[in-house]
Amino acid sequence: MKCLCKKKSNFKKKITDIRIGKYNFSIYKCTKCGIGKTYPILTKKEIESFHDVGQYRDEEGKRFNNLIEYLVNVFKEKRAKRIMSFKSVGKILDIGAGRGLLLSILKKKGWNVVASEVNRKTADVIRNRFKLPVLEGDIDKFKIKKNSFDVINMSHVLEHLKDPISVIKKCRFILKKEGFIFIAIPNNDSLQSKFGKKHWYHLSLPYHLYHLTEKNLLDLLKLNGFEIKYIKHFDGEMNIFGWTQTILNCLGIKRDFLFDILTYRSFRSFKNLRKPKNFFNFFSNLFFTFISLILILPISFLFSILEAIIQKGGCIEVCAQLKQ
Repeated sequence: MKCLCKKKSNFKKKITDIRIGKYNFSIYKCTKCGIGKTYPILTKKEIESFHDVGQYRDEEGKRFNNLIEYLVNVFKEKRAKRIMSFKSVGKILDIGAGRGLLLSILKKKGWNVVASEVNRKTADVIRNRFKLPVLEGDIDKFKIKKNSFDVINMSHVLEHLKDPISVIKKCRFILKKEGFIFIAIPNNDSLQSKFGKKHWYHLSLPYHLYHLTEKNLLDLLKLNGFEIKYIKHFDGEMNIFGWTQTILNCLGIKRDFLFDILTYRSFRSFKNLRKPKNFFNFFSNLFFTFISLILILPISFLFSILEAIIQKGGCIEVCAQLKQ
């Protein structure tokens, strides 16, 4: 296996035997830079199938039930405000735009917006629902004029990419001088990751191909001419839930069960529950999950504050500016 750091590296198995469907995954860590890599390496077709509409989100682009979707909207509004605190208006590219919610917010505030998505069906959702322009495919393969954008956003996207370095270099090329890039990633050097290990929710297999630390991300940005403006270690959207689901996973409840029942797919089909064993497993997991939440939620909130204080947040957001 080759590492992103391009050095002659030995890989050591950090986490092993995580069963997801028909796949049995392991994570190998580069002994030179600490970047983790998911193995086996899936084909492009397999990766795209996991992100397909109907698998990853519904036909309208939603991933969760209505209550959680409302909270997602609130956090997108907050992210838009953080972006606008550095640049009040301009042209933005959102790489891995999902259903285009962030861009739809910024468009209403006068921004010139462009989405990027590798999945065709998801790209269609952005076009049809929000009427936004979409670059469909790998962003590093597109011919885009130099100095085209004031801001680039990548929220929990970098770890999904087969070639993150190529994408960062592309961002440097198409971003205007003194333009800003906002990147959020799971932090593989966080308290959550060290506590949860193979049970850590934000491993998010098989979607995450790489597992980066704060240092990995900062080194990558600095190497490409970016100056770090801030590092945010408290993420109310990702970190509190990350702790909650990780603790539940460690308790032996079905892996990521809470996440599953919050998605749009939950309870949509009871065919699999017709078998007594499946029925018992589902409702026993449901019962123990909600009983456990009474204690786990306040603990997760306190742990999220603690990890932010010591700068070991489970998910971090970095804002960087391209130097002149």
